[in-house]
Amino acid sequence: MVLKTGNLLPKSSIRITDGDLSAAVSKALMSELGGSRRATKTVMRWTSVSERTARSWINGVTSPSGIHLVLLSAHCKTVLIAFLKLGGHHKMVANVDLVAAEAAIENVLKTIRMLQSDQ
Repeated sequence: MVLKTGNLLPKSSIRITDGDLSAAVSKALMSELGGSRRATKTVMRWTSVSERTARSWINGVTSPSGIHLVLLSAHCKTVLIAFLKLGGHHKMVANVDLVAAEAAIENVLKTIRMLQSDQ
């Protein structure tokens, strides 16, 4: 017998469905990799999934599970950005871009220093 205590669980302010996640991941993968066979192979390599599963993600038929979503976002910045937006963390998207910009500036500075030391 289960006792009913009358406690209500708090409702989340974020409303997302599996379809929303599938569409967001698909759009992100398509924009980053395209829809070619090479894109499928790349997703397979990143996540160690079958060709059928990778194709399903790229085409938006299914959405990746938690661990696969982490692996995809580790390799694909657009998936990370889509994930952050779905979670309501729009301000964090700017941080992702800032980290990439900072890395690019570091590379330019290294090149400049290397060129200056050659003179």
